[in-house]
Amino acid sequence: ETVAFGDWLNDLSMFNEAGLAIAPANAVPEVKEKAGIISAFSNDQDFIAIELQRLLTERKIIA
Repeated sequence: ETVAFGDWLNDLSMFNEAGLAIAPANAVPEVKEKAGIISAFSNDQDFIAIELQRLLTERKIIA
């Protein structure tokens, strides 16, 4: 499964191809609509690192 992270309109085509789309809290509304997960964190808060850690831990890929 692929994961895409995006916050702007140019990311929508990537979201359509990904198995899971994750948007930050400060993404534009159109991107949030397409996201499977909307992070509670913004780009300025390292949302990608936070969400990757959460996904890997939840799926028991890392402890």
